[in-house]
Amino acid sequence: MKKAVLLFSIIFYTLLSVNLFSQEITGKIIYAKVNYIPKTKVDSNIETEFNDLKKRITEVSKHLEYILVYKNEKSHFNLNEKLNLDYNNSVVRMASTISGGGGVYYTNSETRETIQQRNVGGQNFLIVGNFNLLEWTLINETKLIGKYLCYKATTTKEFIGKKTTYKEIVVWYCPNLTSAFGPIGYGGLPGLILELQIEKGATFTAKKIINNPKKIKIILPTKGKKVNEKEFEESCKQMMMSRRG
Repeated sequence: MKKAVLLFSIIFYTLLSVNLFSQEITGKIIYAKVNYIPKTKVDSNIETEFNDLKKRITEVSKHLEYILVYKNEKSHFNLNEKLNLDYNNSVVRMASTISGGGGVYYTNSETRETIQQRNVGGQNFLIVGNFNLLEWTLINETKLIGKYLCYKATTTKEFIGKKTTYKEIVVWYCPNLTSAFGPIGYGGLPGLILELQIEKGATFTAKKIINNPKKIKIILPTKGKKVNEKEFEESCKQMMMSRRG
Protein backbone atom coordinates (compact mmCIF):
# COMPACT_ATOMS: atom_id res chain seq x y z
CA MET A 1 0.00 0.00 0.00
CA LYS A 2 2.81 2.41 0.89
CA LYS A 3 4.49 1.69 -2.44
CA ALA A 4 1.26 2.45 -4.29
CA VAL A 5 0.84 5.79 -2.44
CA LEU A 6 4.48 6.68 -3.13
CA LEU A 7 4.12 5.84 -6.82
CA PHE A 8 0.92 7.89 -7.05
CA SER A 9 2.65 10.87 -5.37
CA ILE A 10 5.57 10.72 -7.78
CA ILE A 11 3.26 10.60 -10.81
CA PHE A 12 1.05 13.42 -9.43
CA TYR A 13 3.92 15.85 -8.74
CA THR A 14 5.61 14.99 -12.04
CA LEU A 15 2.46 15.83 -13.96
CA LEU A 16 1.97 18.97 -11.87
CA SER A 17 5.52 20.15 -12.59
CA VAL A 18 5.15 19.52 -16.33
CA ASN A 19 1.90 21.47 -16.35
CA LEU A 20 3.37 24.41 -14.46
CA PHE A 21 6.44 24.66 -16.66
CA SER A 22 4.37 24.32 -19.85
CA GLN A 23 2.15 27.26 -18.92
CA GLU A 24 2.68 30.25 -21.18
CA ILE A 25 3.05 33.78 -19.86
CA THR A 26 0.87 35.91 -22.12
CA GLY A 27 -0.71 39.32 -21.90
CA LYS A 28 -2.15 42.26 -23.79
CA ILE A 29 -1.79 45.85 -22.56
CA ILE A 30 -3.47 48.88 -24.09
CA TYR A 31 -1.71 52.20 -23.51
CA ALA A 32 -2.77 55.81 -23.92
CA LYS A 33 -0.17 58.37 -24.92
CA VAL A 34 0.25 62.03 -24.03
CA ASN A 35 2.63 64.01 -26.23
CA TYR A 36 4.84 66.80 -24.96
CA ILE A 37 5.23 69.49 -27.62
CA PRO A 38 7.91 72.02 -26.62
CA LYS A 39 7.58 75.74 -27.23
CA THR A 40 9.26 76.60 -30.51
CA LYS A 41 10.11 79.96 -31.96
CA VAL A 42 8.79 80.27 -35.51
CA ASP A 43 8.43 83.03 -38.04
CA SER A 44 5.52 85.37 -37.18
CA ASN A 45 4.01 84.68 -40.60
CA ILE A 46 3.37 81.03 -39.74
CA GLU A 47 2.97 81.31 -35.96
CA THR A 48 -0.83 81.04 -36.03
CA GLU A 49 -0.72 78.04 -38.38
CA PHE A 50 1.99 76.37 -36.27
CA ASN A 51 0.04 76.81 -33.01
CA ASP A 52 -3.08 75.42 -34.68
CA LEU A 53 -1.09 72.35 -35.78
CA LYS A 54 0.13 71.78 -32.20
CA LYS A 55 -3.46 71.93 -30.91
CA ARG A 56 -4.60 69.43 -33.55
CA ILE A 57 -1.75 67.04 -32.69
CA THR A 58 -2.58 67.28 -28.98
CA GLU A 59 -6.27 66.60 -29.66
CA VAL A 60 -5.59 63.64 -31.99
CA SER A 61 -3.19 62.13 -29.42
CA LYS A 62 -6.07 61.74 -26.98
CA HIS A 63 -7.76 59.26 -29.32
CA LEU A 64 -4.75 57.08 -30.11
CA GLU A 65 -4.12 53.69 -28.50
CA TYR A 66 -1.03 51.51 -28.47
CA ILE A 67 -0.99 47.77 -27.89
CA LEU A 68 1.70 45.63 -26.28
CA VAL A 69 1.28 41.86 -26.58
CA TYR A 70 3.71 39.34 -25.16
CA LYS A 71 4.15 35.61 -25.09
CA ASN A 72 6.95 34.17 -22.98
CA GLU A 73 10.22 35.75 -24.21
CA LYS A 74 8.73 37.65 -27.21
CA SER A 75 6.63 40.78 -27.57
CA HIS A 76 5.55 43.42 -30.02
CA PHE A 77 4.22 46.95 -29.58
CA ASN A 78 2.39 49.03 -32.16
CA LEU A 79 -0.33 51.57 -32.81
CA ASN A 80 -3.88 50.22 -32.67
CA GLU A 81 -4.97 50.78 -36.26
CA LYS A 82 -8.42 49.29 -35.67
CA LEU A 83 -9.60 52.59 -34.27
CA ASN A 84 -11.87 54.73 -36.40
CA LEU A 85 -9.14 57.17 -37.47
CA ASP A 86 -7.74 58.26 -40.82
CA TYR A 87 -4.16 56.97 -40.62
CA ASN A 88 -3.29 58.62 -43.94
CA ASN A 89 -3.89 61.96 -42.27
CA SER A 90 -0.56 63.76 -41.69
CA VAL A 91 -1.64 65.03 -38.25
CA VAL A 92 -2.43 61.48 -37.10
CA ARG A 93 0.96 60.28 -38.36
CA MET A 94 2.76 63.09 -36.56
CA ALA A 95 0.84 62.47 -33.33
CA SER A 96 1.71 58.76 -33.41
CA THR A 97 5.43 59.15 -34.20
CA ILE A 98 6.34 61.97 -31.78
CA SER A 99 8.71 60.50 -29.16
CA GLY A 100 8.16 57.01 -30.55
CA GLY A 101 5.10 54.92 -31.23
CA GLY A 102 5.26 54.85 -35.01
CA GLY A 103 5.84 51.46 -36.63
CA VAL A 104 6.18 48.04 -35.00
CA TYR A 105 8.53 47.28 -32.08
CA TYR A 106 9.54 43.63 -31.74
CA THR A 107 11.49 42.37 -28.73
CA ASN A 108 13.04 39.02 -27.86
CA SER A 109 14.36 38.92 -24.28
CA GLU A 110 16.06 35.56 -24.85
CA THR A 111 18.19 36.66 -27.82
CA ARG A 112 18.31 40.26 -26.47
CA GLU A 113 17.23 41.59 -29.86
CA THR A 114 14.93 44.48 -30.70
CA ILE A 115 13.65 45.33 -34.16
CA GLN A 116 11.72 48.49 -34.95
CA GLN A 117 10.02 48.70 -38.32
CA ARG A 118 9.65 52.27 -39.62
CA ASN A 119 8.50 53.65 -42.95
CA VAL A 120 10.12 56.91 -44.03
CA GLY A 121 9.53 58.42 -47.43
CA GLY A 122 7.92 55.21 -48.65
CA GLN A 123 10.94 53.09 -47.68
CA ASN A 124 10.80 50.46 -44.93
CA PHE A 125 13.60 50.21 -42.39
CA LEU A 126 14.30 47.55 -39.76
CA ILE A 127 16.18 49.29 -36.96
CA VAL A 128 18.03 46.59 -35.02
CA GLY A 129 19.13 47.13 -31.42
CA ASN A 130 19.92 45.40 -28.12
CA PHE A 131 17.25 44.67 -25.52
CA ASN A 132 18.05 45.50 -21.90
CA LEU A 133 21.08 47.56 -22.89
CA LEU A 134 20.08 50.37 -20.52
CA GLU A 135 21.18 50.45 -16.90
CA TRP A 136 18.18 51.03 -14.66
CA THR A 137 18.20 52.58 -11.20
CA LEU A 138 15.51 50.97 -9.06
CA ILE A 139 13.85 53.41 -6.65
CA ASN A 140 11.79 52.50 -3.60
CA GLU A 141 8.76 54.57 -4.61
CA THR A 142 5.36 53.10 -5.38
CA LYS A 143 2.06 54.13 -6.91
CA LEU A 144 -1.08 52.41 -8.12
CA ILE A 145 -1.85 52.19 -11.82
CA GLY A 146 -5.35 50.80 -11.91
CA LYS A 147 -5.31 48.06 -9.27
CA TYR A 148 -1.60 47.25 -9.78
CA LEU A 149 1.11 48.32 -7.35
CA CYS A 150 4.03 49.68 -9.36
CA TYR A 151 7.62 50.62 -8.53
CA LYS A 152 9.71 53.40 -10.00
CA ALA A 153 12.88 53.03 -12.07
CA THR A 154 14.95 55.57 -14.01
CA THR A 155 17.67 55.61 -16.64
CA THR A 156 19.28 57.98 -19.14
CA LYS A 157 19.13 57.33 -22.87
CA GLU A 158 21.01 58.81 -25.79
CA PHE A 159 18.81 60.16 -28.59
CA ILE A 160 20.33 60.66 -32.02
CA GLY A 161 18.94 63.43 -34.23
CA LYS A 162 20.16 66.74 -35.60
CA LYS A 163 22.23 66.78 -32.45
CA THR A 164 22.76 64.09 -29.84
CA THR A 165 20.78 64.62 -26.64
CA TYR A 166 20.41 62.68 -23.39
CA LYS A 167 17.02 62.34 -21.73
CA GLU A 168 15.85 60.87 -18.46
CA ILE A 169 13.45 57.94 -18.77
CA VAL A 170 11.12 57.30 -15.83
CA VAL A 171 9.09 54.10 -15.69
CA TRP A 172 6.68 52.44 -13.29
CA TYR A 173 6.79 48.64 -13.43
CA CYS A 174 4.69 45.96 -11.74
CA PRO A 175 6.50 42.96 -10.20
CA ASN A 176 3.21 41.04 -10.03
CA LEU A 177 3.11 41.03 -13.83
CA THR A 178 6.11 38.83 -14.48
CA SER A 179 7.12 40.01 -17.92
CA ALA A 180 10.16 42.16 -18.74
CA PHE A 181 8.54 44.21 -21.53
CA GLY A 182 7.12 47.71 -21.97
CA PRO A 183 6.21 50.39 -24.53
CA ILE A 184 8.39 51.23 -27.58
CA GLY A 185 10.97 48.53 -26.89
CA TYR A 186 11.83 49.47 -23.30
CA GLY A 187 12.12 46.73 -20.70
CA GLY A 188 14.52 44.50 -18.83
CA LEU A 189 13.01 45.24 -15.42
CA PRO A 190 11.66 42.76 -12.82
CA GLY A 191 8.11 43.40 -13.97
CA LEU A 192 5.97 44.79 -16.79
CA ILE A 193 6.21 48.55 -17.46
CA LEU A 194 2.77 50.10 -17.02
CA GLU A 195 3.90 53.70 -17.41
CA LEU A 196 6.81 55.23 -19.32
CA GLN A 197 7.78 58.91 -19.30
CA ILE A 198 10.36 60.38 -21.68
CA GLU A 199 11.83 63.70 -20.54
CA LYS A 200 10.41 66.40 -22.83
CA GLY A 201 8.85 63.63 -24.87
CA ALA A 202 5.77 61.47 -24.38
CA THR A 203 4.11 59.50 -21.60
CA PHE A 204 2.61 56.05 -22.20
CA THR A 205 0.19 54.82 -19.52
CA ALA A 206 -1.60 51.48 -19.38
CA LYS A 207 -5.36 51.90 -19.41
CA LYS A 208 -6.39 48.28 -19.93
CA ILE A 209 -4.61 45.07 -18.88
CA ILE A 210 -5.70 41.67 -20.20
CA ASN A 211 -3.95 38.72 -18.58
CA ASN A 212 -3.78 35.42 -20.48
CA PRO A 213 -5.86 36.46 -23.50
CA LYS A 214 -7.19 33.64 -25.67
CA LYS A 215 -5.40 34.68 -28.86
CA ILE A 216 -1.87 36.07 -29.05
CA LYS A 217 0.06 36.68 -32.25
CA ILE A 218 3.55 38.19 -32.10
CA ILE A 219 4.49 40.27 -35.13
CA LEU A 220 8.08 39.81 -36.33
CA PRO A 221 8.91 42.60 -38.81
CA THR A 222 10.79 41.23 -41.82
CA LYS A 223 10.31 43.77 -44.62
CA GLY A 224 12.84 46.56 -44.84
CA LYS A 225 16.49 47.52 -44.90
CA LYS A 226 18.33 46.40 -41.76
CA VAL A 227 20.16 49.29 -40.07
CA ASN A 228 21.21 50.40 -36.61
CA GLU A 229 19.91 53.63 -35.06
CA LYS A 230 22.77 55.81 -36.33
CA GLU A 231 22.48 54.42 -39.86
CA PHE A 232 18.72 55.07 -39.78
CA GLU A 233 19.19 58.70 -38.75
CA GLU A 234 21.81 59.16 -41.48
CA SER A 235 19.42 57.73 -44.09
CA CYS A 236 16.69 60.14 -42.93
CA LYS A 237 19.09 63.10 -43.22
CA GLN A 238 20.09 62.07 -46.74
CA MET A 239 16.41 61.81 -47.75
CA MET A 240 15.74 65.30 -46.41
CA MET A 241 18.74 66.76 -48.24
CA SER A 242 17.77 65.12 -51.53
CA ARG A 243 14.25 66.56 -51.27
CA ARG A 244 15.58 70.05 -50.61
CA GLY A 245 17.99 69.69 -53.53
